[in-house]
Amino acid sequence: MNIQSTSHEAKMSLAADSNPQSIGLALEVIGREGSISLIRGSEVVQCCRLSADGRAASTLIPAINQLLGRSESGESNVGSNSVGPDSESSNLATSNSVRPDFLAVAIGPGSFTGLRIAVAAAKTLAYAWRIPVVTVDSLSAVARSLEGSPVSETPDACHQRRILVGLTAYRGQVYRGRFEAGLDPDIDLISAEQWQSELAAIAQENSSANADSVGQDSVPPAAIGSESGSSTRNQAWTCTGDRLAFERSGIPLDQIAWMEETEPRALGVGILAIEKFQKGQVTDPVDVVPDYFRPSAAEEKQPAP
Repeated sequence: MNIQSTSHEAKMSLAADSNPQSIGLALEVIGREGSISLIRGSEVVQCCRLSADGRAASTLIPAINQLLGRSESGESNVGSNSVGPDSESSNLATSNSVRPDFLAVAIGPGSFTGLRIAVAAAKTLAYAWRIPVVTVDSLSAVARSLEGSPVSETPDACHQRRILVGLTAYRGQVYRGRFEAGLDPDIDLISAEQWQSELAAIAQENSSANADSVGQDSVPPAAIGSESGSSTRNQAWTCTGDRLAFERSGIPLDQIAWMEETEPRALGVGILAIEKFQKGQVTDPVDVVPDYFRPSAAEEKQPAP
């Protein structure tokens, strides 16, 4: 099993009074491929993508043990390594790797199978290690993973971008998240028609915002965005998530400021988890459940009681 690692140099420090010794483990399987990240104090210090060659059910636990084991050895970065499913690194119960103080997981929305795998792993490990779990919304994690963009689940956060996240769902539907300054995140499961309509509106807004930015070149900086929130709400949208969801809409990607995800999604899970852990927003492992946003295909076929 290969895990691809990136060292997140733009580490995000949060509360100054956080315990610098706290260690957290964040994981997600929002889509077909998952990722994990390591937290130290108020920083996400390592991020690793699971191998695309294997299924998350067989690659997740060995990858976690490899990440924690290399952290214990003092290595600052995890390179590409092969770890077989039968390797001793897959046995966390007998491993000498570092034990985290909390575990974070993206609970949904996303792939039904992926969410079940991630949540089951989080519950099992947290219960065995007797540590709390921090649950994170998947769409917020994807938005937060955009490097340098302080988008948060909390409405009082200092947002610097307007971000639209789209993830593919069943029957052409889309899991959509809108993140703007001063507003609660708007997260929903919408139809293909509504998705196309929203993207068309965003393309028009982006066109207007780009035209305004040209006209502001001659305006003194102090006069721009003088009204509360206007400096952000007049900005163009940035769109990210599952590329296929955006391409299916028929709206040209350049009109909606499409941005490819360059960082593992577990980076966003980790950053949000730090904020929530420091606020004491934790969950007992037994109570952690996936948030599917909709019934599965099998559940939809079941007759009404």
